[in-house]
Amino acid sequence: MKNIKNLFVIGLGLVVISVSCKKKEDTPAPSASKTELLCNKTYTMKALTANPGVNMGTGTPVTDLFSYIPACSKDDKITFKTTGKVTTDEGASKCTATDPQSYDEDWKFTTNESIIELTDKDGKKKNYTVITIDGTTFKTSYVEDDSSTTPPTKRTYTVTMQK
Repeated sequence: MKNIKNLFVIGLGLVVISVSCKKKEDTPAPSASKTELLCNKTYTMKALTANPGVNMGTGTPVTDLFSYIPACSKDDKITFKTTGKVTTDEGASKCTATDPQSYDEDWKFTTNESIIELTDKDGKKKNYTVITIDGTTFKTSYVEDDSSTTPPTKRTYTVTMQK
């Protein structure tokens, strides 16, 4: 009787092992929306480029503008929230001592999550074309008319931010 009991326990153990070792079908992870990839993460600017380049007084148009950004702006932290607010924190160094440490603006996706519409604290709207949002890197571009050139130049700026 003891042998039958042992065989039953061994047999049951083999069934459990074979079931638990059975290869499971690979199920793809559900893809996150751009809102999920963007929101509730804090980003800092890592690159700023312009096309065509900007005359910075060197005689040669400059396309990589990041080195021209003051250090007090490079440490700013930006956090998009699912509530439609984006918070900018001035970081450890503020460019103007009397400015608030942080402030909120409004944002929303438009055009099937391909455009971010940002409304600044003065009510001015600007559209940013989404290039990359992957949960770590957030890259956008926007177009501005540079009226300091003759004729005015339409210039595309590309901003890269990282978590």
